[in-house]
Amino acid sequence: MQIMIEHKTFEVEILKGQPHSGEKCPIVILHGFPDKAHSWFKIGEHLQSLGHDVIIPTLRGYYPTYSPEEIALYDLEFLASDIEDILQKLKVEKIILVGHDWGGMLAWHFTHLNPLRVIKLATISVPHPMLFRNALIRNPKQWLNSWYMFFFKVPFLAETFLARNNFRNLKGALRSGCKERIFTKEENAEFVKSWHSKEQLSRMLNWYRALKMNFNFKKYQEYLGPALQIIGDSDRYFVLDSFKTECPLVKKLKTSELKNCGHWPHFEKVHELQAILTLFMNEN
Repeated sequence: MQIMIEHKTFEVEILKGQPHSGEKCPIVILHGFPDKAHSWFKIGEHLQSLGHDVIIPTLRGYYPTYSPEEIALYDLEFLASDIEDILQKLKVEKIILVGHDWGGMLAWHFTHLNPLRVIKLATISVPHPMLFRNALIRNPKQWLNSWYMFFFKVPFLAETFLARNNFRNLKGALRSGCKERIFTKEENAEFVKSWHSKEQLSRMLNWYRALKMNFNFKKYQEYLGPALQIIGDSDRYFVLDSFKTECPLVKKLKTSELKNCGHWPHFEKVHELQAILTLFMNEN
């Protein structure tokens, strides 16, 4: 369904929970780059079967959702306000938040700005931003793993390279992020359809271009709810040690590791990811 908020249009998938005893908190799933909401349907349908309403928005910059051209409009403050606006439009107050990759970074940001609204938080394939910043400062390997983030900041060059030959290089980046799995022709075709055009890809890359690498945490409030970081042991983009240190802003932070898994657990290890999330949702 489409949700209109002032001049902005958001594509939002809503899976209504199966009837169970007692009301369960709605779950919001935030996708990453260069992913799409539809990639999370298998996980969403599983969480729906547990009795939760599941809300999966197509985020700012991704077709066919609102995609402004100006880079500054992709600051995390604006991205978080999109989630707030969607929840307000749907009349949803308290949520469980799940985010993957960039969606995980946004999930952390939203949670620290609205800690009482988020009952539980699970992020996938991305560490807490403070832990990521610390890894960049202290571990040269994390700088090497994050080289692409700086390349993506270069206007025109990045989207030209990624979009040429029917997005061949972007499809290659997806494939190289997996430990073992190969994306099918049908899956690649769905990705290309969602990437839409080189101009649309520019909007998606604006998430990187608007990111301030000095990471100002002054506005962040302490989060006291349960929080879970899920990471594949073969994720090529992050140093695993960055997930295994304490974060002073999160009191109940745990980490769960997926064996023989890269950056895309919702494609590579669907059942294992479902099991981890189920356990987390059912914990008191």
